Amino acid sequence: MILNGRLAPGLQSYRAFRFPWTGRPSAPPDVAVRASASGQRAYVSWNGDTRTRQWRLLAGSSPSTLGNVAAVARTGFETTLTTTAVGPYFAVSAHDAGGNQLAVSPTVQV
Repeated sequence: MILNGRLAPGLQSYRAFRFPWTGRPSAPPDVAVRASASGQRAYVSWNGDTRTRQWRLLAGSSPSTLGNVAAVARTGFETTLTTTAVGPYFAVSAHDAGGNQLAVSPTVQV
């Protein structure tokens, strides 16, 4: 035997289940935007999510005027998006395989 472990009463772990598991985080996605030589580079992640297939980068001159400026397929835990949009306000939206919006990150200012 390599490991004999137990969870405390009332706790559970998705790793202990023997059927497909879908992650649905209660917190929104995280985004960080940094200036790059070609414009802006956004780094996005959503810890625990298993449904996102595409990220869309939103930018605008104010938090209420955000529009889609880039879209990329999810590439793993953290995905990078680039744009020439200057913002200075940015957010990302997560979309499933059918294109349905799952969540939007808080708006950040660069």
